Amino acid sequence: MLNNEIWHKPASSSVSDFYDYQIEQSVRGDMGDGTRLRRTPSSAGNRQTWAISMWIKRSLLGDEQFLYEAGASGSSSTRLRLVINDSDKIMITNGNANLVTSTGVLRDTTGWYHIHWRNTGGTNTCHVNGSQFTSVSISGDTAIHSTVAHGIGCRGGSGDDTSTSFEGYIAEVLIFDGNAYQYTDVTDEKNGVLIPKDPSSLTFGTNAAHLKFENASDFGNDSSSNNNDYTASNLGADHQVLDSPTFGS
Repeated sequence: MLNNEIWHKPASSSVSDFYDYQIEQSVRGDMGDGTRLRRTPSSAGNRQTWAISMWIKRSLLGDEQFLYEAGASGSSSTRLRLVINDSDKIMITNGNANLVTSTGVLRDTTGWYHIHWRNTGGTNTCHVNGSQFTSVSISGDTAIHSTVAHGIGCRGGSGDDTSTSFEGYIAEVLIFDGNAYQYTDVTDEKNGVLIPKDPSSLTFGTNAAHLKFENASDFGNDSSSNNNDYTASNLGADHQVLDSPTFGS
């Protein structure tokens, strides 16, 4: 049960001795500011085999907030999204209905959650801190990696509707196209703590991206070789913070 699970940093004189791979900063999402990161692929990638990994730290409970969405229309074939609902549960939804809602809740505002969402072989799953929260069957192509707008920590193609922007911190976003990597491919467990793993040896794919949020003037910069940059809106230099899964501010 993940109701109030916290992944504590170790009691160590140097966190750099504990983490083999460092995440140096995060971006602070703000519902009030309507922060968002969006991209529309120019051509479709693999819509059936993909994975999305991110680390989040929540600041606001009890409000619906988007973690990732592709598309915005009412058609189930052109929208798919991962959402934390107003009961602090994770939902996977399409354009017509909620496909599945978790039984557990995410109500910790002091520690980092690792979110891992993947689709392969007609099965869509979400793991939180290495535990499976949700699973649902999705046949055929998904909206992910189609030519609709994709949003990180916000709606995808809903114009200026920012009422559900994520409120909190987002770090190390990994988006894979054509490879449904598991959470164990991007994390390790050390002394009972889930920690990030260097993803540089993984194959990202055509519409994939790696967002490190290391440039406060270009939060949407893709650090993979693809240059699939996201467009940042309402994100100023003050939205970059040192708090991260491997470093506390």
